[in-house]
Amino acid sequence: MPDKPVMRTIELLEDWQRKCRIKQRAHNVEAGSLVRRNRLIGIPAVVLSAALGSGLLGATQTLLGGRLRIFAGIAGIAAAILTAIQMSANNYGAAERHRSAGAHFDSLSREIEQSLAICPVSEDIPLQTLETIRKELDSLSERAPALALELLEERRSASVSEASRGRRFEDSPYNTITS
Repeated sequence: MPDKPVMRTIELLEDWQRKCRIKQRAHNVEAGSLVRRNRLIGIPAVVLSAALGSGLLGATQTLLGGRLRIFAGIAGIAAAILTAIQMSANNYGAAERHRSAGAHFDSLSREIEQSLAICPVSEDIPLQTLETIRKELDSLSERAPALALELLEERRSASVSEASRGRRFEDSPYNTITS
């Protein structure tokens, strides 16, 4: 039967693993949100730019009445504004950074899972392994893009409700580990 220090080590690793899973899920949710936002801005910008850039405005300047010219001018300005917003927001780049952070948290979670799997056999996890995991977790937390506190709380709540219902991570739709 494991003694108290081993149990505390296991609890520490389980806590770190839970935090990694929460952050992984939160980064993946944020990446999806940024991709949707990029499409929401990008698609209208492309449509407006294509309609105006096709020569429609230039070729029909003499055929358009005053109101249609004003509408075409407003559409051109809207296309320019949407394109500027899309370029300055860089939602796609931010989504990739969140996706990458989520993958790194997932990788660290698997590393912790491996250490936990070995623990009952050896009944002790080397201090060096704990130090390596802690340093990697600290480094990853510093490098990862910031997340909204509301998003983290939402993911924590979802994690707690899954645990209270007895739902295992292996059964979770967020499980990316394949057997």
